[in-house]
Amino acid sequence: MNSSVKYKIRTLLGFTLFIIIVGSLSYLAVYKLSFLPNGYDIVSQQKDSVIVKKFNIIGLEKDIITLSFSENNLWKIEELNYGIKRQKDFCWFLFTASSISILILILKLRKGEKFWNAVWGSRIFFATLFPLLILMNSLNRIQDFIS
Repeated sequence: MNSSVKYKIRTLLGFTLFIIIVGSLSYLAVYKLSFLPNGYDIVSQQKDSVIVKKFNIIGLEKDIITLSFSENNLWKIEELNYGIKRQKDFCWFLFTASSISILILILKLRKGEKFWNAVWGSRIFFATLFPLLILMNSLNRIQDFIS
């Protein structure tokens, strides 16, 4: 095999391994360790009430909120469940996409590209901004159900 082909295969495998590791660590942080900056997590749920844990900006537990709903508003519990699941999904996507973009930025800077060319080439603004906007929308929706 040609040495350039070996280098490309090795680079591709390394990048794929990095994506798998970052995706797995992000999954563990969000879903198992409940690292949700400014987020919410459901502690327990009964037929007409739900207990929600609120986190602060650094992901530490801030508050526990108990919500009770009337018969007419039981649909809010399902919507709250959906909103919190969606918030976790987008938090995972934000962590994973940002980490991958940071790796690409570092690789481009090590190649000798200028800083702003490397920033544009890594698409770090898009990888961070779009999931962050959707995450903020999801958090606002959850906040509307809680208040």
